[in-house]
Amino acid sequence: MRPTDGSAHGSSDVRRLVRNLREALKIHPSTFEEMATLLKISPEQVVTVLRALRRRQGRLHVSLRNGRSAWSWEPEPARSALARLLAPAVREAQTRTVESRTPESTPGQTSQGDPDHGNRANDRRRQSTS
Repeated sequence: MRPTDGSAHGSSDVRRLVRNLREALKIHPSTFEEMATLLKISPEQVVTVLRALRRRQGRLHVSLRNGRSAWSWEPEPARSALARLLAPAVREAQTRTVESRTPESTPGQTSQGDPDHGNRANDRRRQSTS
């Protein structure tokens, strides 16, 4: 991010700005001008910080306040340790399921003409993976 005064912000400065903005938005929704004043950067640079903030875990909300857009931050709800451990396995299983499906193998649509054939095949597949 490059401020208008010519000095360059490094990635650690951007991280600091993102952290400061996240904490401020948790407390109170703010407009672009308020965020720029708080962070001591231009409103255009606020856009860059908001983009970096959006990549973090949580939700960036926009609402209207006094006829102007106001932004707020809602952290992602804490997940249990078990959910964090299982997340990669769940994603992998979902990816395999999506990759294995083709238009011909969707349940209820088989070339044999038997509408239950796909369902039975899926039941057998589920039983074999259990």
